[in-house]
Amino acid sequence: MCQMRWLGSFLPLLAPLLVASAVFGQGARQSPEFEVASVKPAAPQTGGTFVGVRGGPGTPDATRISYVNESLRNLLTEAYGLKAYQVAGPDWIDTERYDIVAKVADGATKDEVRVMLQNLLADRFRTILHHEAREFPIFELTVAKSGSKLKQSSSVPPAATESKASGPIGSDGFPQLPPGATAMMGAMHNGVSRLIAGRQTVEALARVLENEVGSRVVDKTGLTGIYDFTLDYVRDPGRAISQFKGLPSGAAATVEDLPDAPGISTALQEQLGLRLEKAKGPLDVIVVDQASKTPTNN
Repeated sequence: MCQMRWLGSFLPLLAPLLVASAVFGQGARQSPEFEVASVKPAAPQTGGTFVGVRGGPGTPDATRISYVNESLRNLLTEAYGLKAYQVAGPDWIDTERYDIVAKVADGATKDEVRVMLQNLLADRFRTILHHEAREFPIFELTVAKSGSKLKQSSSVPPAATESKASGPIGSDGFPQLPPGATAMMGAMHNGVSRLIAGRQTVEALARVLENEVGSRVVDKTGLTGIYDFTLDYVRDPGRAISQFKGLPSGAAATVEDLPDAPGISTALQEQLGLRLEKAKGPLDVIVVDQASKTPTNN
């Protein structure tokens, strides 16, 4: 089982934003730690490119976790439960890539693994960080003047023994959710991205939109129902590239490659009757004061 960052045809979407620890750096050492860990610069990628996490608590390979082709920014977001835009530091934290393979104690929790990763980064990368609040451009998700086009879900969740992550591929080339599934997935086909949601809240949609717009999205719709919906749009190529700095050329589409489909903001308004409005708000940030490009010996 693995976590992936939208580089394939369709990938699970990220979980809601977690609260970060308020203490950072080498002066705040905590237990537990990985039993054994290997940290190396990632080899150059050829062919398909994978970025993400394999194994760890909650997976069949619970005592071994791998961080594959990760930037230091990505590793910090994993360690502190933040979004990428909540990490500030030098340019190289996006461009340098690393592979980490670590042994996790049997019975360790996901939260404990986050602390293990925090300690590993302090040990091997000599990270020194501080926490601060900064005023950020954010977006508020509101109901468009034309009114919401979301329809309440009328499907009944299947029994746990019948639950599946995804259904068959439809004639349009996109995966389908099984009837009654409680899930949200992203798919990409011929340059068009599709968000497929079953029995989801608008708050959950806002969390997913944060990955598309690169900033915090606050749900101001007042909609509290459970909905089934799909959303077709073209990803902003600049945003896609910014999320994967340091990857081989071709990891993101160029403007010329994209079909005639709406951007995320237009798609939201036309298809779901929702609107993204610019605003400002405070966000917690970790700032990289010091870190080494070359990790210390394993």
